[in-house]
Amino acid sequence: MPDHTYSDIQLPAIRGHRWEVRRHNDTFWAMRLWTRRAEWAGEVQFFTDPDRLVLRYIFVTPRFRGEGLGSKLLQAVLAGYQDTPIELRVEAQPGSALDDTALMAWYARYGFLPQLTRPGWLVRLAEVVAVPELQGEWLEKASGQAPGSTSSNTR
Repeated sequence: MPDHTYSDIQLPAIRGHRWEVRRHNDTFWAMRLWTRRAEWAGEVQFFTDPDRLVLRYIFVTPRFRGEGLGSKLLQAVLAGYQDTPIELRVEAQPGSALDDTALMAWYARYGFLPQLTRPGWLVRLAEVVAVPELQGEWLEKASGQAPGSTSSNTR
């Protein structure tokens, strides 16, 4: 488990925004994203222990949704903990633009897979072991497509 203060990590530059990173104690972190006008745009919180990181939540304020800030928040965590397993419980909040199924598909884009022993939980392993058949089937289920079908966006 990395022991750092994020000063050694290149957080993604986001035009018109700045980062605020807080280490609340030995295991609890919060990374906030602010606009240059001091408007709170979003936040990611997580806990660390010697064997893993548990993502508590990613939140983007309604005004800034749809701009990719949730992805930037997640990418900042992934950049700092590349060699650490990351776990999270999928739970869409009331009023969220995404339901649990859509959230699972979103996290799958970043290498998260279901934990078979803990329903509703996802994990991203430090060493990704690709099993294309299983991952493909799971991604199809998460996106609502029938296994083996392809989506078409032609209009």
